[in-house]
This record gives sequence, C-alpha cells and structure tokens, in this order.
Amino acid sequence: MSRTRCSAKRCTADPGPFQTPSSRRSRFCSASFALLTLRCARDTSIYAVMPGLDPGIYLKAKWLGDGETMEEFAKLLTSVAALLGAVAWPGAFLVVVFLFRGELKSALSRVPIILDRVKKASLAGISLELDRVADAEAESGTDKSGKITPRQIEAAARIAIETRDVGSQTLLSELDKLCLEYDSLRRTLPSGQDRTRAMTRVLVKMRSLAPSLVEFLDAYKSSGSPGSRLAAIAMMQMVPRVADLHWLRDRFSSEQPFLFYHAALALQNFANTCVTTEDKEHLREIAQQALKAVKGFAGVPDRETIQVLEMLIASLPKQ
Repeated sequence: MSRTRCSAKRCTADPGPFQTPSSRRSRFCSASFALLTLRCARDTSIYAVMPGLDPGIYLKAKWLGDGETMEEFAKLLTSVAALLGAVAWPGAFLVVVFLFRGELKSALSRVPIILDRVKKASLAGISLELDRVADAEAESGTDKSGKITPRQIEAAARIAIETRDVGSQTLLSELDKLCLEYDSLRRTLPSGQDRTRAMTRVLVKMRSLAPSLVEFLDAYKSSGSPGSRLAAIAMMQMVPRVADLHWLRDRFSSEQPFLFYHAALALQNFANTCVTTEDKEHLREIAQQALKAVKGFAGVPDRETIQVLEMLIASLPKQ
C-alpha cells in the first residue's frame, strides 16, 4: 500500500466518540468550519454541526451574548469609566494649575483689592440711601416731632435686605460714623432748632441701620459716647422687644434733653408690645419715675418729653 493511500486511510478512520482526532493529520484541521445551523437570541445557544463527525453529535457552546454576561460586562465598563474619570479630572486640574500658575497667582493677588472696592462701593451705596431717607423726612416736615414714620420703617427693611451679603462690619462702620457726627454736632453747634434738626437727621439715619445691628445693642448701651447711647436708643425704638426699661429710665437723670426725649419715645413704642397686665403695670411705674426725673431736671424741663410720658402713663392701667 502506498504512502498516499495509508495517509488517506488514517485520515478517514473514525477516531471514536472519546478521542480527539489529530489536528496535524486530519483533513478536518485544515478545512474551514461549516456552520450548518446558527440561532442567536437572548438566552439561546449555538449548535454547530461539524463535517466529518457523526450528525448526531453536537458541540454545544454558551453564547457570549447571553443577557446576564452582557449586563455584568456593562457594569464592569461603567466601573472602569468611573475610575478613569475620578483619576483624570484631578490630574487635568493639576496640569492646568501648573501650566497657568503665573496667571493664577496674579489673579489671586488682586482678590483683596477687588473685595475692598466692593466694600467701598457698598458703603457708598448705604450712605446715599441714608441721605435719601433723611432728605425725604426733612422735606415732608415729619422729622420735627422726631417720631418714627412708615418711611423710616420701610427704609430700614430695605437696607436690611440689600445689605444682607455685605456683612455687619460695613454697617457698624457706618453707624459709628453717625455716632461721631452726633457728638460733633452736640459739641460745636449752639443749642437751638438748627442743632436739633441736624441731630434728628442723624437719628433718622441711625434708625435705618438699627434693625440690622440690634445684636450689638449691649456694646452701644455701655459706651461712654452720647452718640453711641443714642444709637442704642434708636435700636430700642425700632425693635421694642429689646428695650431695656431700667436703662431707659436712667437716661432721664444722666443725659441731655435730646436723648431723654427719644428715650421717652422708646418707652412709648414698648407699650405696643405689652400683653400682660403685669408688663403694663411695670411700664407705668418706669414712666412715672422717668417723669419725676424730667420735672426735676436742672433747668427748664423739656415740655415735649413731659407730654410723651404723661400720655404714656394715661394709656396704661393703674396699679
């Protein structure tokens, strides 16, 4: 038998169901696979009938496109993408900072200057608003009595909203300027209507700032400056709930007429917050003590202050 026939015989011999045919000697190894049947769908398999084998024998392989396998693969891709994103963004940020470090340093060095300009602009805006309110009160003639008007209440609310992001230090600086202005007016101007009008103008501005700075009331109460104590009275006028009745009573024996007149107005405003009979009786007692102090003032008693206190006492129940 020739070599060619022996080779053909060996190639066509049945290797049996449990023996893998030799890929080196079999013609099956050099031939292309023929897929006689192909069915692809989710949760299905591929069955391939291979030539040279018994048609009843199939090789069953699980398809890679199985739904569960694809879902796991998608989760893996998502995790890898998240990891790459977490690493890439900080790296990119550091690269940008490194490349533009000179420009960033220059920009950051200008931040304090910009903030200072914003602060100055805010101060200028507040000053203009305070002047506008004071001018409107003077033109209307309502500032003669020195009492709180709806315009002043509206201005105070507007300033509180507009300066919410400015910070209390800016408002405190403006209030301190007003305190110094009052002290200067009181020292330099002679007693009379012009001085009273000028000091009332300062008080109107203080009232516009008072609700925004009421948390600093104690600091102004204990100050040695008459202007600061006037600012404390303005806070009590605008926010009656914080009024210190005993401190207000003491103003009538230690201050000048302008301050104890406005202390009397603060007591009058506090009466609107009294609910219980005990509170009203206590306020009446304070008002009586204040009236006694005013009538015993060394000099001509302030008639307007006496009038405010007498009206307050008459409106309160007797003990």
